[in-house]
Amino acid sequence: MRGTFDINAITTGSTAAFHAAHPDRVEAFLKVRMAELPTLETYLRHVIGRADSDVSSRVREIAVPTLVMVGDDEDHGSTPGDTHLDFARRLARDIPGAKFVVLPGQGHHYAFYAPAETNRLIREFLAGT
Repeated sequence: MRGTFDINAITTGSTAAFHAAHPDRVEAFLKVRMAELPTLETYLRHVIGRADSDVSSRVREIAVPTLVMVGDDEDHGSTPGDTHLDFARRLARDIPGAKFVVLPGQGHHYAFYAPAETNRLIREFLAGT
């Protein structure tokens, strides 16, 4: 029986189509992801810290090349206007000169499910292409 955490990891981490086509890869990811979960106290401190920390006014001060990546299936599970995709768009817009890349057909865990594409995009960015 699945718990809330691993169901959330499935629904936000991969697209429904990917999960249906590659259940073995999703299970492999969950095995790694669920192996060493933080304590409840540590997790809650992280959640509170994220909620209490608003550095959006300082994002425009970033003065280094920045790559903002996001999967195109990261527009669910949150309040409209407050999804990972929305946040990535705002971040890329507000960081001077940031490069914004949307990975088609990917959810939140694109680096695990599409490592070749993710690494290629990062290498290209680092090479300046």
